[in-house]
Amino acid sequence: MDGARMQDIANLAGINKALLHYYFRTKTSFEAVFQKVAGRMFAKFAPVFREDLPLEDKIRFFYREHMSS
Repeated sequence: MDGARMQDIANLAGINKALLHYYFRTKTSFEAVFQKVAGRMFAKFAPVFREDLPLEDKIRFFYREHMSS
């Protein structure tokens, strides 16, 4: 995050910087929201990383969870 600029984030998101600043005043608030969302996503897909599941089951699980989102 140290090297990221709000303009870079807005460009990657496909929005203008003013809109980004409206919802996220600082990079710190943006990072907090990102961490919360990423945490939920990783928790949801954690079973994919279990070593005891066969590859086919991992693919089915991922597909099923992705389609239900």
